[in-house]
Amino acid sequence: MEASAFEDDPEISDSTRAFVQKTYLNLLAAINSKEGDVPYIRNQSFRLVDSVGLVVPTLLKSNSIPSVNLARTQVLNFSKYGMDKTTGLVFHGYMPSHAKGGVPIGAVGWGRGQGWFAIGLIDLCEYEIQHGNTNADSIKVAKKFCTDILACQKPSGGWPLLLNADSREESSCTAKIGYFLAKGQRLGLFGKEVNQPITKAIQFLKSVTRENGSVDCAQVAAAGLNDCSPELNYSAIAQGFTLAFLANVDANTLKAPTSFH
Repeated sequence: MEASAFEDDPEISDSTRAFVQKTYLNLLAAINSKEGDVPYIRNQSFRLVDSVGLVVPTLLKSNSIPSVNLARTQVLNFSKYGMDKTTGLVFHGYMPSHAKGGVPIGAVGWGRGQGWFAIGLIDLCEYEIQHGNTNADSIKVAKKFCTDILACQKPSGGWPLLLNADSREESSCTAKIGYFLAKGQRLGLFGKEVNQPITKAIQFLKSVTRENGSVDCAQVAAAGLNDCSPELNYSAIAQGFTLAFLANVDANTLKAPTSFH
């Protein structure tokens, strides 16, 4: 597995190429031979939704068929075994089962978890569209997930710690879901129905941004399955995905400012 997408870019240093290549080799070594996917921690018996958002974008940076197929497996396995059929939201994880394929575990509707799933899903959709696979399974999943996730947005524009419960809005999941919506609209997967939700999400993130530009109101830590801190503070995750979200917003379509100034 080679990080071939980086080979011809003159702006990427040799040390960065070496780091990316090592990352791919580590991911390859971490693949579970039975399920054909990458667990959150090597040799972990269950799967966590975090790995979808963390692994898939990295895999798609390579043009190699094995890495792209692994990205597909990562997303589609979770949508099949880790998604609640009633709400359309994802669980924190699932336990692979040779009898049932997979059994959901942990809470359903964890806000940041929905964001991790949304990131990997929409980045995979982008790859499929760029390569002419407009009927890919991931695209069908994304359109359904968009409908279900929009139903959970709060009047403030944010998405909460737990989407299917009465809990506080949280900035990192809002930024990730905003990224999903904005990129999906840019790709032509979503239409005008996401205009207002995107605008409201921007307004919420602006409301929790400190004077120094740091994004507040983010969940501080998730120590493990069903062990997510209720404390909200600054988080680099919220900061990074707020910027990624805004970078994907089509300001002309929204007719709303994307700057926080």
